[in-house]
Amino acid sequence: YKLGCRYFRLGKQTCFYTLPNAIELLKDIRINCPDIKVLHLDNVNPVKVVMDRNHEITKAVVKYCTSGNIAAFGIESFDTQVLQEVKRRYVSFNKAFKLIKACRKNKIDTLCFFILGLPKETRQSALRTINHALKLNPTVMEFTVATPYPGTGLRKIAEEKEFIENDSLKFMTGYNVTMRNEYMTADEISLLQQFAYKSRQMQFRKLSKRILRNIFNIGSEIKQWLSFQRLRLKYMWGQFK
Repeated sequence: YKLGCRYFRLGKQTCFYTLPNAIELLKDIRINCPDIKVLHLDNVNPVKVVMDRNHEITKAVVKYCTSGNIAAFGIESFDTQVLQEVKRRYVSFNKAFKLIKACRKNKIDTLCFFILGLPKETRQSALRTINHALKLNPTVMEFTVATPYPGTGLRKIAEEKEFIENDSLKFMTGYNVTMRNEYMTADEISLLQQFAYKSRQMQFRKLSKRILRNIFNIGSEIKQWLSFQRLRLKYMWGQFK
């Protein structure tokens, strides 16, 4: 701050809620840095947020952080077997729902990350994760795909099982499909990712907002919605072609 910085993001992948003096830290920053322009959090652990007694830390975040703050957390999958395979923690739907409810109550936006195509994931378990994500309804959803970055545990699994389809580092963005798994081809994983974002777009609340913004597009919107419902039924029956 003394060097002229006015934009800050706290956490750097570490859950802010795990800090023993989180509330005091936020308060001290605002007292000692009165001209700060941005004070936002990085990732948060859903379990820690739910354990926050009386939402004290959450309330402090609202009070001391600047507007536009967003609580970002990774759920990745609602399939315990999938997460065990890649040694990641499981967050139940109920805990995730409580987190989003607590954030919404305190007017904090939420960003949830999901990963499609991890080892052991099937079409049905991926669709279940997508459906649960839609029910959670965070402010923002990110549907990335399993990516075997060099030096990671996922890379080791992908190499051992010969899952890698494209080994170009330039292509490994988290959004381009570079690997398959035991049950799905790379193309099927890509279709699921597209379906996930389309599902978000076709949610009734989003559809109705678009229609209210431009009533003259109601015919086009309904036509798209009906087309999506046919696609959804096909995917539910495992017809990905």
